[in-house]
Formats: sequence, structure tokens, C-alpha cells
Amino acid sequence: QNYYSALLLDINLQKGIDGLKLMQLIREIPFYKTIPIAALTAFASTADKIESLDKGFSHYLSKPFESRDLYKLLENMLNK
Repeated sequence: QNYYSALLLDINLQKGIDGLKLMQLIREIPFYKTIPIAALTAFASTADKIESLDKGFSHYLSKPFESRDLYKLLENMLNK
């Protein structure tokens, strides 16, 4: 019932579905085809970032991060 302007998804959700699969399911909803979705993850290599972006995330932020990094990411996501 609610629609969001941007989404933040952790990649490793521990049990069941992972963040990648969840993002793919969300992308199937017409409204969310172009909404920015950021991967938040401890997988921090350049290859991990490229893979996340190639698979459909619009943004990427590796852990650990500081609040200023999150604010910058959100600003970037919402001002495109």
C-alpha cells in the first residue's frame, strides 16, 4: 500500500531470501523498475560492488560506514 522513493537493502539477511533476490523481486513491481535501490553489505571488494550494480542495484555502500556516508548515499539516490 505504500510506495517509497528509495530502498536500502542488506545483502546478507541471514535466513531465507537474500538481499539480491529480494531486490530482483522488488524490480518486478512496475513502480520499482526505476526506483533507486542501494545494496548495503559487508562484501566490500571492487568485484562485489561491480557485481551488485550489474545485477540491478542502482547504488552500493559497503560496511562499516559512517552516518555521513549514508546521508551522502541517500542524497545521491534522491537527487537523480
